[in-house]
Amino acid sequence: MSQPPTLDDRSQEELLAEFTERADQYVDGWESSSEDMASVLLRVGSEFGTDLIGQLNRLPTKQRAAFLDTLGAESQPPQAARLPLSVSVSTDLDRNVPVPGGTQVVAESSDGETEPFEIPQGRGFEATPASLTESYAVDPTTDRLLSHEPLTDGDSQQLFAGENRQQHAIYLGDSSLLRVDPGSVIEIEFQGSVDASALDKGCVWEYYGGDDEGTEGWHSVPAGDAGSGIGTDDGLSYPVDQQSTPTPSTDEEHSVRLQLPAELVETTVGGIESRWIRCRLDEPASACFTTEIESVRATVGQSTETDRLTPDAAFANDVPLDLDGDGEIRPFGRQPQPSSTLYLAASEALTKLGGLVTLTFEPSTDTASESASTTDGSDDASTGTQSPTDVDFGALSGPPEVSWEYWNGTGWAGLAVRSDDTNNLQAAGDVQFTVPDDIAETAVSGHEARWIRGRLVGGSYGQPAVGLPDHDTDTAQLPASPQYGSISLQYEHTDSPFAHVVTENNGMCEPVAEAGGYRPFKRLPDAHQTLYLGFDATLRNGPIPLFAALAETTHPQGFDPGVQWEYCTDPETDSWSRLPVDDGTSGVTERGIVSLQLPESTTSHERFGTHCHWLRAVVTEDSFVADEGTNSQPTQPAVDSPAEPTAQPPVVEGLYLNTQWADNARTVEDETLGTSDGSANQAFTCAHGPLLDCEVWVDEADSLSTAERADLRKTTDRVEIVTDDHGNIESFWVRWTPVAEFVGVGGENRIYRCDRSAGTIRFGDGNSGRIPPRGNPVRVTYTTGGGEGGNVEAGAVTHLKTPISLVESVDNPFPADGGAGGESMDAVASRVAGEIRTRGKAVTAADFEQVAATAVRKLAAVECKPQLGSDGDRSPGITLLIVPDTDHERPRPSTELEGRVQHAVSEAAPARLTDGERSQITVRGPSYTPVSVDATVQSTGVTSISGLKTEIESTLAAHLHPITGGSEGTGWEFGEPPTADSLASLLNSVPGVDTVTELSTTVQIGDDTVQLRRGLSSMQLPVDGLVCTGSHEISVQVGDER
Repeated sequence: MSQPPTLDDRSQEELLAEFTERADQYVDGWESSSEDMASVLLRVGSEFGTDLIGQLNRLPTKQRAAFLDTLGAESQPPQAARLPLSVSVSTDLDRNVPVPGGTQVVAESSDGETEPFEIPQGRGFEATPASLTESYAVDPTTDRLLSHEPLTDGDSQQLFAGENRQQHAIYLGDSSLLRVDPGSVIEIEFQGSVDASALDKGCVWEYYGGDDEGTEGWHSVPAGDAGSGIGTDDGLSYPVDQQSTPTPSTDEEHSVRLQLPAELVETTVGGIESRWIRCRLDEPASACFTTEIESVRATVGQSTETDRLTPDAAFANDVPLDLDGDGEIRPFGRQPQPSSTLYLAASEALTKLGGLVTLTFEPSTDTASESASTTDGSDDASTGTQSPTDVDFGALSGPPEVSWEYWNGTGWAGLAVRSDDTNNLQAAGDVQFTVPDDIAETAVSGHEARWIRGRLVGGSYGQPAVGLPDHDTDTAQLPASPQYGSISLQYEHTDSPFAHVVTENNGMCEPVAEAGGYRPFKRLPDAHQTLYLGFDATLRNGPIPLFAALAETTHPQGFDPGVQWEYCTDPETDSWSRLPVDDGTSGVTERGIVSLQLPESTTSHERFGTHCHWLRAVVTEDSFVADEGTNSQPTQPAVDSPAEPTAQPPVVEGLYLNTQWADNARTVEDETLGTSDGSANQAFTCAHGPLLDCEVWVDEADSLSTAERADLRKTTDRVEIVTDDHGNIESFWVRWTPVAEFVGVGGENRIYRCDRSAGTIRFGDGNSGRIPPRGNPVRVTYTTGGGEGGNVEAGAVTHLKTPISLVESVDNPFPADGGAGGESMDAVASRVAGEIRTRGKAVTAADFEQVAATAVRKLAAVECKPQLGSDGDRSPGITLLIVPDTDHERPRPSTELEGRVQHAVSEAAPARLTDGERSQITVRGPSYTPVSVDATVQSTGVTSISGLKTEIESTLAAHLHPITGGSEGTGWEFGEPPTADSLASLLNSVPGVDTVTELSTTVQIGDDTVQLRRGLSSMQLPVDGLVCTGSHEISVQVGDER
């Protein structure tokens, strides 16, 4: 707005010179240079004249003020800052804690002063002791399950984006059955309704254990058909990374054959610790979800006939046997005696309960038996051989009898041997037995394992023959001790069920009961995109406020997600009902508070593997479009780009329970202003000003007739009646109506004018506005406060001013914004001029800018543009670019400022811009275009190179500041770029800089970097672009250095 004209611009010096010239003309013989009383009087006169000129020059301003006063214009009071106030209560409570409207807290500003904040009247709530602990989003159209756990910690994350946690798998666990060595083969057969082709294409088989590098975890193993069988030479033997082509199976059964490349390690799945393999859907087809399984059976063994196991350990009595060496193996030692015992441990084979184990004793390469020593005393010994059947067992002993036994947990029990080709270890061959169901671990010679033993319980392997001296016979025949080249075993466990079967779907692991069929793979039960919120305690009653800190997002016109909030009424049937809410987020599209009202208490139930009290927000209309695999952690762009309309999910900067808006104000209730004296235009002054809003009440109990009281009682919101114990009326308070001016109002209307800046209340004169009857008491309830001091930082709220029991702490997770001082006279004149021109309706761009500047006085710049896209294209509607008055390098408007401007502009805008599903008015900040300078300067007298660099960088930063930079220090216009020549001149003006030898200037516009060249006209910036400082590289050459 133009400034008032200057009527007289003469200064005191000019007046003194003029007075002196005139005095010299009228007073003969007076010397103007003399310091006498005349000179003093002239100086006094010039001072008086300067005062008169000042008053004269202020006359247009006073006339303007008088004109504005005639129009009824008053300066607006300060604007109150607003912040989200979080309340924490004791977590061990079983009820909510009421937090009434009017609750006050205290915040500390950056200058050490305290600022009051208050929850507005009518916005009280109940603080729940529950905490938000879980947050998940599901998208059934893409079968995506996403964890948004950072939201519960106040971190930023984009909804419906990030790593897909969905997994469909069936786990098969058995600590004994899957206790196998690398290279073992397991055949798995599914019985039921199975689409083999779909499973073969979409399934990945994995085991939990180590890989070639020793990394423990889930590793893939290829699957083939089970037609070749275990123990055949044509069995599968694939490396881990080799692909297979399984044989198609029927719909009644599906079999796969896995050769495990490594040993399995126990882990926990669904709360069950065991060894596990799993079948996981990698690319599930629709047919996979129709799979129904009746039973799962397994056969475990070696891959081929020649692939045998070596026992883990062996003892002959208490002497260890070397089963891996090349020497002979004597199961009972060199001199078998009754009770001689062979112990064998084989953890892999002996853990297959019910499995068939074949124990093979291979012959030694040297089949000669030891010969007895001769009796003639010669050094030569003759060696003879004899088979076990040629041994003389003796008349009383007989052939050997071996008892095969196992440890059942309490003692050694007989092992049911199916066949013994060794004839009690008298020859090479096989011993076959079935692993007992009650076999247990025990310690043998200090080694804990599952053991079997062969014990010589009768007979012998030969009796010694004794001869007489001087007879030409052998002195003795030693017993023929069994000896073998190797001992090995092979096992086969056929048609065995797994000890544990667990399915995993939708974030939950569920053990499968043995009886009945089941579907291992299940779809998400949701029909729409849904956000689930889990709380650690019961939610009840309300309202309970949930503050959703959403980042600024512009959605396409007509986009409406139609979010519906629900709570679970019956966890058993997964039934949900609509939850009454007051949604201040416009369907999770903008920052605000969702006020929850619980019709009944919530019930904890399991979802996504966690027991919580769950609420959910269901997108029932337009779905958000999220790129699969998008990182949910938002990244900070290099520059602020235009807000292109998008259907992408919002970025949430945190979800905060028990959080309500609080204003930098306090409420004074029922302050008595006095009593009416019956005079016209009577005024009252409030004890605390300025006033942000007020309500004036007059007690008219003594001046109203019964009929008048009955008429007023019909409007209950305007009447408060106070009675005594007998029902007699003591006070009849009537709420009067505020007006901007008395002109055109009748004398019977209960109205008043409020000068909020001065804190005064004025009534009418009887012709324009009623005069309160003489003696009637007058009271007022008002809020006072506001100002720039209320713009405190996050965490500035320290404690409650209004005591509330069971409240442990208060906090503000985000800074306050929107506070501004009272309106200046120039601002009043500018506002009133605009109101006179627009009559309360904005039509032109200047009108919208005027409305925005009036709504938020904390704006350094505001400009109205046609609706803009990211590429600068225009579309129906308008875009208001606003820049807050801060000293930040890139001032950005807060959501609070944008909301205030949006509301004010929408009230004044034509209906065609606000009608319909979505407003065509966009309020946002500018697109900043950083300017970076890379320069080399020459200096001869500099004493500190680093000091000169700092001075140059500070000068550039100040010059390129969006609202205080530029050549005039008044900031930059939207779309106005600097020139390389002006920047060179700026550097040359820095003290200590002689010349600028090299200069390179770049401007970043979106993702593009543009070079500014000297001697050329300025470049073109986007219409919403605003200059800001970038990164600068300054080099200093001293003296003649080149």
